[in-house]
Amino acid sequence: MAPSTRPATNRRRLFLGLAVAGCGGLALAAAWQEGTKPYIYKGFKPDPSLELSWQVAIVLRKTPDAIRCGGAVIASRWVLTAAHCSDGIDASDVRVIANTRNLKDPARTVRRVNELETYYHQGLEYSASSRRFDAALLKLDQPIAAKPLELASAAEASLDAVGAKAQVFGWGITESGVFSTDLLAANVTIHPGATCQASGPGIPPLADTLMICAGGNVEDACSGDSGGPLVAELGGRQFVIGIVSRGVDCAKHQGAGIYTRVRALSTWISTMRAKHADPGEIEQR
Repeated sequence: MAPSTRPATNRRRLFLGLAVAGCGGLALAAAWQEGTKPYIYKGFKPDPSLELSWQVAIVLRKTPDAIRCGGAVIASRWVLTAAHCSDGIDASDVRVIANTRNLKDPARTVRRVNELETYYHQGLEYSASSRRFDAALLKLDQPIAAKPLELASAAEASLDAVGAKAQVFGWGITESGVFSTDLLAANVTIHPGATCQASGPGIPPLADTLMICAGGNVEDACSGDSGGPLVAELGGRQFVIGIVSRGVDCAKHQGAGIYTRVRALSTWISTMRAKHADPGEIEQR
């Protein structure tokens, strides 16, 4: 069924909201709930040879040194991120930083975000209070010269199965309490949903077809680096399998983080890209 729409009440809304189950969280620039950890915990710098041009940082114009969220380029003008990253912000204030592993790099690419309406899937919408449906798309004003991440589909179901290995990336606040200038990575393993539910109070049962529970013994990402991609490889190809949504105490207690499962989004993403393509526009992979 094609996504439904409703008239926009704010023409400067940033994101295309997506009705897929997510389990809440707050953006890095906001106040964090007690017990959550807004960072890549004990992360490491990725191998310089690893293709990471798809990784972006989302910042605000007035506070460019404070990372709002992460995201992933999935087409030349499209970025996949978390819906909660749009809370309380205006599209005109948003900047997307790309083509760099170091946020201070003068050669980095900076893009603005087009004005977009917010869309709803089958009458449902992202809820800021419950943090359900935590996934979103944003369209940039100009293309980014990056190799897009491929979207995991049913053919790549093994990548987000329990026991599979993946990596998560971001520039969020580190265990030292400051934002990382350098892009960091963490190795994680996919766990049963019950593992995340047991990580702390207030975590509801996960809808395993729509969410991913993942974590590591030492390295991890929790609520932080929100919107950033959970990435796995298959046959030399990189796939985004999840979107950072929330975590509770994560690596500190060998817990895990909650991710929106990308495999459940592929039809919606394709529909939105086609619906919002500019006249004559040809999206390049």
